[in-house]
Amino acid sequence: MTTKEFEKGIGELLKNMSFTKKKYYFVMKINNNIFGLIGFGSVFHQIQGTLIVHPTVGIYNKLVDDIFRQLLEIDGNSYFQPIINTSIGYLTPQNDYKE
Repeated sequence: MTTKEFEKGIGELLKNMSFTKKKYYFVMKINNNIFGLIGFGSVFHQIQGTLIVHPTVGIYNKLVDDIFRQLLEIDGNSYFQPIINTSIGYLTPQNDYKE
């Protein structure tokens, strides 16, 4: 499987689950202030011919982001940078990095 094939397949699956693609993440609106984020870092290992994917999950909070931007005097819109983000493996009982 190529990186493009993976991105197309996962994009379709997440679109059917009400996620939209925003820059580096797939985003689901939870309410007007909170959004769930899923990201997929990937590397194509050419020697083995395998695609290595490491999913991450996170939360974006518009209110926290607005306060952060005011405190640092940053202009512009947010790009859905999560306030908390972790590799999905650290949320499992094994608490270990997963690919």
